[in-house]
Amino acid sequence: AGCLLLTPYAFCLCLLLLPGLNCGNLLCYYCPLQLANKPCKRAFTECAPREQCFIGNGHYGRYSSAFTKGCTSEDKCLGKERQVIQGSNITLSYACCTYDFCNSSQHCVCNHGLLAVFVIVVTLFCGWSN
Repeated sequence: AGCLLLTPYAFCLCLLLLPGLNCGNLLCYYCPLQLANKPCKRAFTECAPREQCFIGNGHYGRYSSAFTKGCTSEDKCLGKERQVIQGSNITLSYACCTYDFCNSSQHCVCNHGLLAVFVIVVTLFCGWSN
């Protein structure tokens, strides 16, 4: 009942801030470590607390050789580690993100266009409610 008493500005503020709150665990796409040119089956995983979605790109020298995605601890984000895969030394680089299914592509990027549309819609809504 308290939410109905919000002023239009408070309501708009709630719209802007509440989507960032995560009431449950983060949901991410999952793909086991595999060769970079193989497609992943669409699978999902739920992260443990203090984990983030990630995309891992493996390189053998200058060549992209392996790929993985899922959940990982925050301390691995933006880091690199070496793994031996089928006798080859692979450098695996992690890129992390923090909203549900944000690791859908091979590169973790923020969708600034979608964010801009959301801000415009909220701004228009707030302007009309006065």
